[in-house]
Formats: sequence, C-alpha cells, structure tokens
Amino acid sequence: MIIPSSYLLPFFEQWLKGLGRAVVGNGRVRLVGALERSTFELKCTINWSMTKSGSKKRKKLSSSSSTEAASSAEGKGDEAFESGKSAAMATNEGVNETPSLVDVWNVLTEIKANTVKLVVDVELLKANYNELKGSLYSTKSQVDALVTENIAVKSKLKLLEEQVLTSKKELEELKQRLYDVEGSHDDLEQYTRKFNLVIHGIPEREEEDNVQNVISLGNILKVNLTRGDIDIVHRLHTKNKTKTRPIIVRFSNYNAKSQLYKARINLRNATLHDLGAEKIFINENLTAWRARLFREARNVMKKFHNGKTWTVDGKIFLKTDLTAKVLKIDSYEDLRTL
Repeated sequence: MIIPSSYLLPFFEQWLKGLGRAVVGNGRVRLVGALERSTFELKCTINWSMTKSGSKKRKKLSSSSSTEAASSAEGKGDEAFESGKSAAMATNEGVNETPSLVDVWNVLTEIKANTVKLVVDVELLKANYNELKGSLYSTKSQVDALVTENIAVKSKLKLLEEQVLTSKKELEELKQRLYDVEGSHDDLEQYTRKFNLVIHGIPEREEEDNVQNVISLGNILKVNLTRGDIDIVHRLHTKNKTKTRPIIVRFSNYNAKSQLYKARINLRNATLHDLGAEKIFINENLTAWRARLFREARNVMKKFHNGKTWTVDGKIFLKTDLTAKVLKIDSYEDLRTL
C-alpha cells in the first residue's frame, strides 16, 4: 500500500524543526531553508502486525531515499537527517515482521477455495432439501390417499360388521328354529314308539316264539298278557354279533305295555330259568337322541350315591337322592347344572 506524501509531511516537519521547512508537491517532499539544496523522494509502505497479546496493531515504516544534489551539505542538516533516520529505525526494532504478499496471496487463495467449496456444499444442500421437500410432498399425497382409502375401508368394514351381526342373529334364529323342529320331530317319533318296549337278556334259539317269550316274561312278573295284546315282536339287529340281540315288542294297547313296564322292578327277585336267562332288562323304545341323553344321565348319576334315573313314555327323569326332588331332563344343559 503506497502512503501519500501528505501523510509524511507532519513527520518531517517535526524532524526538521528548527532547521527549515518541508514542502509537498507532485508526490515529493522538498526541504526549504537550511536544507534547501537537498531534495528527498520517499516511498513508504504500511505493514501491519499483531503484538504478542494479539490485540494491538503497529505500523512499520520503511523508506528509501535518493539524493539529487550537485554537492553534499555539511553541518547540522546532515547530522539531523542521520539522527532522525536512526530514531525511526530504533522505533521499529520491537515490531514483529508481517507476512509477505506471497503468504497473503496463499491465504486468500485458500479462503477462496474454501468459499467455493462452501458454495458447492450449500448448493448440494439446497438440492437435497428440494429433493426431500418433493419427497415429503409425495409422501403426504400418499398418506392423504391412504387416509381416504382407510376411511372408505372403515365404512365398508362397519357395513360388513352390521351384516355379520344381522347374519349371526339370523343364524341364531335358524338354529333355534332347527332345534325346535328337531325337538318336534323327536317328540313325534317318540310318540310313535309309545307302545313299544325293548327286552334285553332273553337267549336266542333256532326256532323260537318271541310272542310266547314275552307272554312267559309277563307271567314271571305277574302280568297277564295274551297274544292279542302283542301287535309285532322281533329281534333287533346289532353291530356286535356275539351278543344276544334284544327283542322289540309293539303292543296293541297302551295298558298292556304300561303294566309290563311297571312290573320291571320285580326282575331283581324273579326266577328266570324258564326263559334260560340270568338277567333281563326292560326299557322303553327311545329315539336315538333320547337314548344318548338317557345314557349320559345314567353316567351322571354314578357320582351320586343314591342317584336314580328312569323314563316314562320317552320322558327322562332323575333323582340325585332318595329324598331329593324329581327332575325332568330335556337336554344336555340340564345335566350340566347338576
């Protein structure tokens, strides 16, 4: 940095105090008075440096002079000039030297490179930001579409739930109707078996008269039966061929069937040698569903010491104890409550 000559004028005026005066013109400093014959051309630069604490700047002045004179001056002017020059050099001895222009240029070049890199990074960040922004908008659109679709699905689901509830209700109604129909059908089928009895334990023979076997059983139990009281009699088919097949009897009147069925309690003390049997059991001819329910009732009664179960005209009854109340069993649910 070139220092204007006007900046140096006060300095030289102080330096030449008492010896003359200094005049500035055309970038030169001219001494007038005692040193009028000598002219100095000064070029000065300012160098900035930091002190050891890093907080104060100082100036360093370097000067070069060229002397244009026909003859050299003697006396006090030369001595003053030399003493001023020595004082200026002594003033700058304690100042740190500043970096050269090459060093400054290298630092500026590095700063420029870092600035360019920062600009590139900023542009890259801006591009990434715009990309993320676009992706965010796309995602938001997708989310909005999914929300709309979810609302539609919820509406359909609610409608389906209502339809399912309606279907369940209808199914329950159909189940109840089916249960009622099956119950009515079972009651009707049981009613057709009202005149029937099933007799277990009478041994089979090659040529046997099952009507006579039933009449003979009635005589053992002190029930007077005739052939006219019996409508149909035959043995039932069974899966187990090794066991004696039971005899099913259809009576022509309910009274004959009822008397023989009630007399079954005398089988415990009866003599059955005439029929060649050891034990005989008389049961009502139950439907398949009632037979399973009656079998389950007998199994339940095993947990009661004095429990008892029986049927009358296809209806199932039981007592958990000799003094307990008679219960009518119409379903498996009635057995679960015992």
